[in-house]
Amino acid sequence: MLLIHSLRGRLALVILMSSLLTLTTVLLLAYQSLVRDLEAELSRQQAFETRQLSNQIEAELTLRLFALENLARELSDGYRLVDPQNMERALTNRSRLEALFSSAIIVLDSEANAIAENIHVPGRLGTNYADRPHFRRLLRSNAPVISQPIIGRATGLPLISFLHPILGNEGQLLGIVGGTVDLSETSVISAASLETMERLGLQILDADNFYYVQGNPDQQGLSITELPDPGLNPLIDRALQGISTGTVTMPDGSRQLYATAVIPTLNWIILKANPVTEILAPARASFQRFLALSIGICLVLASFGYWAVRHSMTPLSRLTRRIQKMARDPELSEPLPVSGIEEIRDLTLAFNSLTDERNRLSRLKEEFVSTVSHELRTPLTALNGALGLLNSGVAGEMPDKVQELVKLSHRNAERLQTLIQDLLDFNKLQAGRMEFNIQRCEVEPILQASVERNRMMAQHYQVRLGLTIDENIEVEVDAGRLQQIVDNYLTNAIKHAPARSRVTVSARRDGPNLLITVSDQGEGVPEHFVSELFTRFSQAEVGTTRAIKGTGLGLAICKEIAEHMAGQVGYHNENGAHFWVQFPAVMDQ
Repeated sequence: MLLIHSLRGRLALVILMSSLLTLTTVLLLAYQSLVRDLEAELSRQQAFETRQLSNQIEAELTLRLFALENLARELSDGYRLVDPQNMERALTNRSRLEALFSSAIIVLDSEANAIAENIHVPGRLGTNYADRPHFRRLLRSNAPVISQPIIGRATGLPLISFLHPILGNEGQLLGIVGGTVDLSETSVISAASLETMERLGLQILDADNFYYVQGNPDQQGLSITELPDPGLNPLIDRALQGISTGTVTMPDGSRQLYATAVIPTLNWIILKANPVTEILAPARASFQRFLALSIGICLVLASFGYWAVRHSMTPLSRLTRRIQKMARDPELSEPLPVSGIEEIRDLTLAFNSLTDERNRLSRLKEEFVSTVSHELRTPLTALNGALGLLNSGVAGEMPDKVQELVKLSHRNAERLQTLIQDLLDFNKLQAGRMEFNIQRCEVEPILQASVERNRMMAQHYQVRLGLTIDENIEVEVDAGRLQQIVDNYLTNAIKHAPARSRVTVSARRDGPNLLITVSDQGEGVPEHFVSELFTRFSQAEVGTTRAIKGTGLGLAICKEIAEHMAGQVGYHNENGAHFWVQFPAVMDQ
């Protein structure tokens, strides 16, 4: 228990925990840095391998286009396509071309109508292919085109079509020569690239048609297989989303570090992944050894720290007991004796200075409150009463100009008396000296009295007052203090409401609570000021024509009074300002 509750024990614990935390933090940072470096290095290696394979496959696709380019030169004389016999001769006995384009080699005219083929397929000659996207690309650009994998109209199988224009001497399009590869039978990837893929554990995904081109871990060979449904393989999902590198958690809980590269011509994705555990195993073993060593060092440091703290804290313990004695006896304000080590002497001097300042401020506060109470409030009350009598006509009729001056003086005297009362009330609340007479009372008479008391002020500001009560609800509050809150809300609303508008006081049940709301039809409180509404000495729109002079304590006093009576205050803006106060309603037995 001493280790937990005594300062020396806590300091020793702080030393222990700080040492352990520092060493652990250093080790964790080093471990994380090592992990990041390992992951980054492997990620760079993965990215390099996938990009290298992507470039290799792109080069192999380009070689197929070169083969079609050589064939295209033999199919025209520079002005027109060769005759059918020479065209048939050019298409036959071309074992190299047939190996590159195992499905078909066809020749088309400038309108993309098939006019010759090396392998006869019923219905293909005479077919127009101008509606195919890759043919449209060639017809627009007169440039070679490699289609992304498409599904053949007749076969229903995935195909890749290679097209090369047959151009005349003046660059005009004479025809098109095309080669097709059926991916379900032949791969467009060379044997060398396939060997590289198998050695490095790479996969190729078709992002458009959603199938494995190569490297399906569940199936060997070159046959095209569909990708798993979305959500079943997070690694495949991440690659298809275009996120090129990173880590992903698999359904079995393992984490995979992966990198991807795109073969732009075919929109294929090359994917390589490695289990994170393989990367981190050496780093984890080293971290565990260093952590065990760090714990041992921390225990030694803690033992030494506890001894040093215990030796140096004895004078501070004596000083603490003296301060506790002063705290128990508020009248005891004598300075503490200055002794002990330098730090403890400095602490004692600082505490003595703080005590002197507290006593001085306390005296100033008491003097200020006494001055306000006796020197200002009493004569101001008499002055306000005299002005009220003059204003009411007791002293007889006065000239109009004098009457206006008396009214102006009376209003300002009332305002000054309200400001002084706010200061006194807030001082009482802060000091905990304000008295509350909590008792069960009806809400309706309190609200009616507030409305009637503020009606003349409303007439002065040309504002109509209204009262809406759903039912007569009872609450346990100090009726006078509740009336003070409502009066404060009402006077604020009247001052800020537009002329010839309406201010409404409403009361209703809100679940188990009573909700009283004072609403006006004004502009509401500026958004930037809402958070400061119920703080002391705060006023919205200071310096504008709508600024109402005051202490800025009214709403803060409302908040303090409400909280002393188990209530809450608040505000919302909806076609005007709505200030509310809420108390638990008395439930019928």
